[in-house]
Amino acid sequence: MNRHRQRGFTLLELVIVIALIGVLGAVIGPVLRAGFDTYFDARLLADRERQASVALERFVREIRMADGIDSATAADIQFTRDGGATAVEFRFDGGRMERRADGGGWTPVAEHVDANESAFHRDEINDVEYATMVLRIDGIPLRFQTSAAPR
Repeated sequence: MNRHRQRGFTLLELVIVIALIGVLGAVIGPVLRAGFDTYFDARLLADRERQASVALERFVREIRMADGIDSATAADIQFTRDGGATAVEFRFDGGRMERRADGGGWTPVAEHVDANESAFHRDEINDVEYATMVLRIDGIPLRFQTSAAPR
């Protein structure tokens, strides 16, 4: 009796393997997706933190170069610099922090800013003016705050 040995897999074995791969995919897929979602959320958060940080650094630099603060509201701050030759304004409009100089066009400084508190303080005793700005980034409970005084 010569038994002929067959090589390969039976149809049942292939179906079982495919079913096991499907079960593993159903279990591992959501775990991988959660990992990717976390990565992309962290990347978005880091980008928005960087934008807010750069915006506040620019604001502080501009205020320190200012001759004086003309006005400040919750959504707008205006001041002059270079001996009154340059008028600078920061505003919050439609989720963006924008800047303009000498009545020119508005330039975006930060995106996704959904709330702002800016204030103007005058210390009469020391004869010093301060501008304070608080940024909140949309959907993310971050708060960036800075204060600066003109020179």
